[in-house]
Amino acid sequence: MTANRPLVEVAEAEIDAAVAGCEASAYSKASRDALWSVFHRWLADPRLLSGTASQLRVTVLNELTIRVGDEHLRNEAWEILRELARRYSDDDPEGMGISLKIAAFEVFAEPPEVPYTLELLFTLAEEPETRWAVFAAYENLPWRLRPHAVKYSQGRITDADCDAWLRSRGLGDDEYLMPRKRD
Repeated sequence: MTANRPLVEVAEAEIDAAVAGCEASAYSKASRDALWSVFHRWLADPRLLSGTASQLRVTVLNELTIRVGDEHLRNEAWEILRELARRYSDDDPEGMGISLKIAAFEVFAEPPEVPYTLELLFTLAEEPETRWAVFAAYENLPWRLRPHAVKYSQGRITDADCDAWLRSRGLGDDEYLMPRKRD
């Protein structure tokens, strides 16, 4: 497929083996530590960070996002995503923030509504360094921001925040969004 395909296959195989180790050991601390070590190694790999191996980046981030769905791995996977959101923004020169937005944060904002992922997403609004990720998650779904903020943000994103963000995107207010037909 591409020159990076073998690298992607190696990353997938290593992650799959580490996940299998977690499952086989009933999610022992040692097996979870081994899994997170694999993720940290790949996330620090210069080939992933350079932006030239976008397939590798997307694969590793997707695999990390999938782990948020596993109740045994959720908290640790989320902390890695939170740390990545601290480190990168949606305008970083290598595109890691955009990759994070697409691979993780947008997934949480999209239907179907999954309360625990939305609750996690809105915790990013607590810190100035990670707040960008909440709004980035809704760039393609701006009409979902306000109802989700009311339901899941616990006041971290206010109506005024929603109004300001909508205006900053040239979307006016909710009246502009309401008439749009949605699938």
